[in-house]
Amino acid sequence: MPGAHRLLALAVAAFGLTAGCSPHPSPTPPAILELPGPPTTAATVTTPLESDRDSADLINPVVAIADDPVRHTDRSHAVPQWQVAATRYLDERSASWLAGPPKVGNHFECAMSCHTTYPYMFVRPALGESPTLSEARTRLLQRVDGDGSWPEQTGFYGRRGGNTWTRSLATEAVLNASALALHDAAMEQPLSDATLRAMDRMWEVQQPNGAWPWLNFSLAPWESGNADWGAGQAAIAVGLAPEAYRQAHEDEIARLVGYLRSRHASTQKPMVLHAQLAMLWAARGLPELLSDEARGSVVNAVRAVQHTDGGWALRDLVGRSRRRVRKRDGYATGLATFVLCTETDTQDSVDAGLTWLRTHQRTDGAWPAWSLNEDAARNHLHMRDAAAAYAVLALTACSAPQR
Repeated sequence: MPGAHRLLALAVAAFGLTAGCSPHPSPTPPAILELPGPPTTAATVTTPLESDRDSADLINPVVAIADDPVRHTDRSHAVPQWQVAATRYLDERSASWLAGPPKVGNHFECAMSCHTTYPYMFVRPALGESPTLSEARTRLLQRVDGDGSWPEQTGFYGRRGGNTWTRSLATEAVLNASALALHDAAMEQPLSDATLRAMDRMWEVQQPNGAWPWLNFSLAPWESGNADWGAGQAAIAVGLAPEAYRQAHEDEIARLVGYLRSRHASTQKPMVLHAQLAMLWAARGLPELLSDEARGSVVNAVRAVQHTDGGWALRDLVGRSRRRVRKRDGYATGLATFVLCTETDTQDSVDAGLTWLRTHQRTDGAWPAWSLNEDAARNHLHMRDAAAAYAVLALTACSAPQR
């Protein structure tokens, strides 16, 4: 089974975007997971908005992720119960999405989703084999292998040649390349020919400034028109590419690196921490993205918004959003913990993040998370899908002895 430590070593990224898929209905969230074993207590911090909860948000920390194993039905592998629960949740949610994907703007069935199937592609390999994972990759390749150039494809949104159409195709191209590269790396395999074709399509729609026009539906954190975030995803994919491929595309890569370095240095419209995390992650494979000083500044900024109980809140990473929710969540905590995991002098922050994750799993196998856009059960569920994926990523890749 591919190791999660390999995922870290290859600097794979996981920020969970897709080509702007519309929401998919889902059931009411279940109660809290009670796992066997001794509890690990994390201090609770109350933020100014912590009391602004509705009944669906009242999720108490669970008993710590236990060392006591449970076993698969074939009894060949001992697996912690938290992992069994998380695997079941991720499989069921992704299978449900693939079985009935919503038809997006131009009547495509959107098999990929920023919150559910995208992170599933690179997190699930660390948990073992899955037919649902193969189906997700197959669906993605159907788009990559379409006839003609990428600009000739039909965008998920907008009218042909229009601004939304252009953004839709560019966003999808970056995310296709990123998803496939991350999946290959998670499977401990060289980037496939299909992945390199996806990267070629990405370059077809790169802008002269080195970035890509990004979908903007005013939906934090992934579809708010943030070109910085999209460029970070492209850089993460490039960082996984073989040297020969990089040499063949050195001009495009130079423009991408120049864009990100310029944006990170800008004081007129500072790069939000969510995008800085993408850039820091990408710097594992493209170290020229950040100087030692710039790298340290990102690390310090991320650590500065960590709560004393070890968790992070997504709104602290994205800045402005429709809803002022500053509760700690599994997506922000998993993401920040994972990115900091390979940085120097961050062990205390990483350990605190892992403790938060170990003490906040739910009975359905997910982790708590809330939409920054709409206070609706469906929206909160989608964020929990992302939270489950990134929590698993951090827990499998950053826990000792893999660190």
